[in-house]
Amino acid sequence: MYRAVDTIFEPTLTDLLDEPIVRLVMASDGVEPGDVRALMNRIAARRRAGKVAAGGVAAAPRPDGAARPARAFDGAMRSLEACCGA
Repeated sequence: MYRAVDTIFEPTLTDLLDEPIVRLVMASDGVEPGDVRALMNRIAARRRAGKVAAGGVAAAPRPDGAARPARAFDGAMRSLEACCGA
């Protein structure tokens, strides 16, 4: 059985970084797409390492390198808040 939430599209990091308005804001802040990707990769690696250390199973990365939606994004946001005060 499918829930309504199962059919909602969650954009990937690539989708977000390809948005013109996102590019404009990043440019005004002096941020490059590669900087965002590197930050997200570091956060994902720390989260995977933490899950494995806690006895969990690390999620396999997607073939396109995109972050898994919803839960991965929530974790990334918590990490950004912790390290950057966002």
